[in-house]
Amino acid sequence: MVNDFTSGQFMETHYHTQFDNDDYYDEAVYRFHHELYGCLVMAFDRTAVAPLNFERLFLALKDSLDLDYSEKTGAGGERLKELTEEAARLGKAVYEQVRRINEKCRNQEQPWKYREQYRELEAVLMQLFKMEQDSFVRLDWHDEVCFPQEAVRRNLKLVRTAVECLENGHGRCALEAIYGIDNNRYAFQFDEEVFRHFTDYVMNQEAGRLQWGAGRIVHHENLFHLVQLLKGKLEEEDEDFTEELLILKRVEENQLACYLDDIEYMNHAIEKMIQKLKEITENESWKVTDCTE
Repeated sequence: MVNDFTSGQFMETHYHTQFDNDDYYDEAVYRFHHELYGCLVMAFDRTAVAPLNFERLFLALKDSLDLDYSEKTGAGGERLKELTEEAARLGKAVYEQVRRINEKCRNQEQPWKYREQYRELEAVLMQLFKMEQDSFVRLDWHDEVCFPQEAVRRNLKLVRTAVECLENGHGRCALEAIYGIDNNRYAFQFDEEVFRHFTDYVMNQEAGRLQWGAGRIVHHENLFHLVQLLKGKLEEEDEDFTEELLILKRVEENQLACYLDDIEYMNHAIEKMIQKLKEITENESWKVTDCTE
């Protein structure tokens, strides 16, 4: 859970600066947050099983798919859509099963006593939660949370735009498209050493560091050289983009391979989660109609 204040002026002018001082302390807000999160903790504490709803994940994943684009690229999006629909249906059934258990246990005098008989069920749910986080939660290079295929698909569309721009002799238009690919905006503003430093900061983290982006950013397209070539061509008013087009075509092939891999990877990940969800719905010992000691 995150308290979102990104739309306020405080975030723009004071947050994480020397201007964030005691003058901005608000006791009413401070108390509200303590009481809100305290009530949430107590509500969770009264449950016998963690109330995880995996249906929402798979419905969001389904909404993120671009079936027209996946068909055009041969990525097999229809199979992914079918799997997400099956997983959403099972996720809903599991959540309803857990909801009934918690509802009945909540009415007991000491609901925490019933946790032990559902310990194995909760362990499976937690495994599923870790699977969904590791398999489907990604970051792009601008801090936006996305599904695995979304960042690469966005890159592919930007690469295609850049190619079309160069084919029509518009170098500046191509640079504008390239600016949005991964972290290549750094190539416009910094030396290559700086560009590589901040790329390696994410892509080559030591296993124990676990800072921003660890395991959540898995692709990177280094276009530093291409940016410098195009900037030089613009300065010289040279409209021969033969070399740059060849580079972009290779980039497009590489990104397409990443896109196909991401779709196939998600298919396998969902199949594994479907199996786990089925284990829950088919386990008779977890189909409890009454909570008794």
